[in-house]
Amino acid sequence: MQMLFNNLGTTISILGFMLYVAPIFGVALVPLLILYYFVQQFYRSTSRELKRIDSITRSPLYANFTETMQGLPTIRAYNEQARFIKYNQFLIDENNRPQHLQITAQRWLGLRLESIGAFLVLFDGMAGLLLKNRISPSLLGLSLSYSLQVTSSLNGVVRQFSDTEVHMNSAERLLYYANDIEIEDQKGLDAPKEWPQHGKIELKNLTMKYAPHLPPVLHNINLDFNLMKKLGLWVVLVPVNRVL
Repeated sequence: MQMLFNNLGTTISILGFMLYVAPIFGVALVPLLILYYFVQQFYRSTSRELKRIDSITRSPLYANFTETMQGLPTIRAYNEQARFIKYNQFLIDENNRPQHLQITAQRWLGLRLESIGAFLVLFDGMAGLLLKNRISPSLLGLSLSYSLQVTSSLNGVVRQFSDTEVHMNSAERLLYYANDIEIEDQKGLDAPKEWPQHGKIELKNLTMKYAPHLPPVLHNINLDFNLMKKLGLWVVLVPVNRVL
């Protein structure tokens, strides 16, 4: 935001000085600014959505890499290295696509902003020629020298404004995770203050699944652990091709 305001102030100062030197320059400035508005509006919307797609495709890549590193012994035991390498390359390609499109959009924007800046310099020079007998040559030369900086300052305004807007995707995703994701119903989960009264565990008709759209993995489990009983943990090994 600091760089955005810096470039915005520079652009406004340069355009204001050019209008002060040659007021007739405003006739060409207005349509160019309108064109500039539509160009940056199109780029901002495209850049924002590409950044959102980039964030969405990056999360599975990081998750797959973390899971692969944690499950290396199992992957090697079942000789599944090639499949995981191929899947990781697929995720990298999916994440690179929006980045390549983002670079293409930046080049698209740069070409059009360079053209607008060139027209600003052209019309500023033409306005100086029309008013050569009414303005100071030194002011005209200063105006032309400053007009050469309009292209970079305009480019900086659009880029920094777009980057500021794009980076708010992170805040948007945080708000989504905090407020929009449905959670389990908490009703009836509050334990009494005097709980537990006895060292006893009893499960009745327990059915569980990993997600609402997935089939249950536990079906009507009934367990009863009485007082003063020792419990052991059983580990069930499932083939990796069934899990992954």
